Amino acid sequence: MVIGAGPSGTDIALELMSCGVDVLLSRANADGSSRYGGIVPEVAPVVRCLSDSSIVLENGDVISNVDELLLCTGYSYNLPFLTQECGLRVTEDTRAINGLFMHCLSAAHPTLAVIG
Repeated sequence: MVIGAGPSGTDIALELMSCGVDVLLSRANADGSSRYGGIVPEVAPVVRCLSDSSIVLENGDVISNVDELLLCTGYSYNLPFLTQECGLRVTEDTRAINGLFMHCLSAAHPTLAVIG
């Protein structure tokens, strides 16, 4: 089961499926429909993991025999060492950095890169 349907979670789920692995993608606001044309089965968010390898979902469903959980829930950025002059700003929800080209290179200072 992959938890998180952002770019990383989706890419990982699709890659695993291409290798013949049965994958479920747990995402917030899962309503039974799929954003990926039904290629990746999507389920409600995980509420609890049980000791018998079962997973309890937010909607009350229980999924048995889950071998692995991959947490792909994103980043929470904190860059206290950067000054305002560098031109980068962590968003209020700390999930993104503004001022980066391709989510990596500083637009204002092309020799500054943020990896991760």
